[in-house]
Amino acid sequence: MEGGGDFFTEKAKTWDKIEWAKERAQRTTELVVRELGGGEKAKEAKVLDFGCGTGSLCLSLAEKVGSVVGVDAAEGMVSEFEKKLDQLKSVDNVVAEWATISSFSAREAEQGRYDVVLSVFTFHHVEDRKAVLQEVRRLLKPNGYALIVDLLETPNSMLFHSSHAHKHGGVHKSGGFSAAELTDLFQAAGYPIVSTETLFDFQKPVEPDNSSQTFSVIAAVGRTHGSIS
Repeated sequence: MEGGGDFFTEKAKTWDKIEWAKERAQRTTELVVRELGGGEKAKEAKVLDFGCGTGSLCLSLAEKVGSVVGVDAAEGMVSEFEKKLDQLKSVDNVVAEWATISSFSAREAEQGRYDVVLSVFTFHHVEDRKAVLQEVRRLLKPNGYALIVDLLETPNSMLFHSSHAHKHGGVHKSGGFSAAELTDLFQAAGYPIVSTETLFDFQKPVEPDNSSQTFSVIAAVGRTHGSIS
C-alpha cells in the first residue's frame, strides 16, 4: 500500500528542514485538540499517526494528548524519530514504529484502541484509499475519528510535487484532493459524519525556475459514531 520507502529513507535526515512543516504540525495539533473537545478530554486520548515521518507532529501532540504512536513505512524516518526520542528523555508517552498501516491494523490488539487515527501528507501516496480508511476504522474506538491532512486541489496544485513526483516508487496522486473527493472516500469507507476545512496556506518554491507558489492544506475528519466493523 505505502510505497517509496527507500526514497523517504534517503530524505529522512533533511526532512525537518521543510520550511512549512512546523506550521503543519502546529495547525494539525490544534485541530486534533479541538475535535477531541479540548482540555482534559484531549489529555486522555490515544492517537495514532500513520506516515509519521521523523515524528514532528507526534512530539507536538505529546503535550496535549494521553499517548501517541507514530508508524512509518520508511525505516530511515523511524530511525530519525527514535533519535529524537532518545534525546528527549522527558517524553514518555510517544512510541515510534517501523510498519505500514496495513500490517499495523492487522494486529487484533490494536483494533478499537484509538481515539484518533490521523495521516498528514501521506494519503496521496496510498493506492487503495477506501481500503485504508476501512482499516483505520478498525483501529478506532466507537466514538473515535479519522483525520486526513493533505494538499488541497487548486488551479496550481499540480506544481506542488513537480520536483519529486517521479523519483520514488510509491503511488502518487499529484494535484491534491478536493473536499468533495475526500468526503466521498470517507462515506464510501463507512464514516457517517464527515467534515472538511481549509487548514492553512503556505508558500513553496517550485521547479523549473524556483518561483514561489501558494498552496493550501485541506483537513477532512470522518467520525465512526459507533460504526466499527
